[in-house]
Amino acid sequence: MIIDVTSFTSGARQIENAVETQKNANHIAVAGRINGYIERLQSDFLKQAVGMPLASQIDEYSRNNHDEPDATMEALIASLKEPFADFVFFYMLRDMNSQPTITGLVQLKCANSYVSPLDKGVQIWNHMVDEMRCFVGDADALNVEGVVVDKNLLTYINQFNL
Repeated sequence: MIIDVTSFTSGARQIENAVETQKNANHIAVAGRINGYIERLQSDFLKQAVGMPLASQIDEYSRNNHDEPDATMEALIASLKEPFADFVFFYMLRDMNSQPTITGLVQLKCANSYVSPLDKGVQIWNHMVDEMRCFVGDADALNVEGVVVDKNLLTYINQFNL
């Protein structure tokens, strides 16, 4: 995997009860949910970030242990960590106020007051765009051929979807 729970333990992407060492059931549940998003979104993100077949190579490389690391793959993965974490967080924000049940979507309740995730989502997406624009330069500097970045990952958004 390109990233793990540690991408969500501090800073702008901090998620409550996301910790490096899970000590109780709540920590384990939060880590499981985050890891589920990472697992689900990694291949899709890579396809958009670098295109095929490079996405498959990076995905496979990141999921396996290597006796001798490939310097180019390691550099590509390092450049993709931050934008991928933002990508995952963006999708988590979209899903956070409701949960599917057998009878439909229910709004989650807790002791805290809910606020719209819209502004935070826009900020995170636009930060990812900045990081992806840097990635394009990194890929060029590494002389990696075949990198095709989907224009959506390079396009800023706003809260009005304009």
